[in-house]
Amino acid sequence: MTTGLPRWAWGAALAASFVAGLTYHLPLRVALRLAGAGTVVERAALEGSVAGWRARLADGVEVRFVANPLVLVTGRYGGRIEASRGAARLTGAVVRRWDGAIALSDGTLSAGLAPLATTLGMPPSMLDGALVLDGVAATWQSGALTELECTGTVSGVRGGAGAEAIALGDLDVACATEPGGPAVKVVDRGGPLAFDAELRLAADGRFLLAGNAGARPGAPPVLAQVLPMLGRSSGPDQVSFRYAGELPRF
Repeated sequence: MTTGLPRWAWGAALAASFVAGLTYHLPLRVALRLAGAGTVVERAALEGSVAGWRARLADGVEVRFVANPLVLVTGRYGGRIEASRGAARLTGAVVRRWDGAIALSDGTLSAGLAPLATTLGMPPSMLDGALVLDGVAATWQSGALTELECTGTVSGVRGGAGAEAIALGDLDVACATEPGGPAVKVVDRGGPLAFDAELRLAADGRFLLAGNAGARPGAPPVLAQVLPMLGRSSGPDQVSFRYAGELPRF
């Protein structure tokens, strides 16, 4: 009585492993051209092989990737990724799924509040802080972000410039995928700055950031100078804001 897999199954497994091994060491530029992604080769400065590569994009983003050979054996492509632009940094496990979607898991994002707000179209507001998102899970379909889960904080929020900057408290961040698409909610923890905002992302790349900000009783006077830079007055030491635009696809 025989047990285990039949010979043809073992042969198929060995053949798949052999092909995966060859692909694993294939130069990345060659692999992309074979996959019909020659435009990526022309648009990015690429170095390395399928097993591990580095890329420098035109917008200043630098990407490092180390492939997971166990994922490659299953016919997918995945591994650990690290992307950075200035002080902003994203790390996590990424895989290209069978349906063509790109999924990120176990991710961590760190960035400054001021440059991130500028990316969303907000004017310079003299507000800054350190954003850290943990447990980031995201999915991109056809280059558009369609799913997002994470939690995080904006710590050390400061208002004002230079030596006049003052502490305004911390913010809590929560990301979730809702029926209309990914949503990011940001609320304050009770410091001098009262803040409540929501960022909604559509499948076509459009975004809408709307919320309210204000100064609580006893807040430093400089906060009243910063608030008008965030939005329109909605009451004494209170403003509301609304920004819309489109995020780049990849």
